[in-house]
Amino acid sequence: MKLSKVEKQFYQSEGDQYFDLALLTCQIPELNADRIGLLTCGDFDASALAAVKMNGGGFDRYGYYKIEAYLNQAKEIIKKKDFTIDDVRSSHPLSPLRVYALEIFSNSKEYKLLEQHKQLFQKKRQVQVN
Repeated sequence: MKLSKVEKQFYQSEGDQYFDLALLTCQIPELNADRIGLLTCGDFDASALAAVKMNGGGFDRYGYYKIEAYLNQAKEIIKKKDFTIDDVRSSHPLSPLRVYALEIFSNSKEYKLLEQHKQLFQKKRQVQVN
């Protein structure tokens, strides 16, 4: 198929932007998976650690992951707007940003509401079993 001059221009300019947006939306399921992990275990540190390990994040010289370091790094990335096109075109969010997104969710009203519903459901289930 031969493209017209206008079509070529579109794909070279706006087409790339739409492509990048489409790739960026592919990262959303990764963030949602982290949120489900947090809802399941109820422990931010454990969830953040799992997200970092799953994403191949580095650890300190003693073999420990420092979640606070990832949070600080994420804040610096956002502050400096230190992103590359490769970050956008990646199928997974950067580890520090992934942990930061999880922290924001863990402090949200939505998370607290879901936790309340989870506890009510568990109590109701216990009553039905007994």
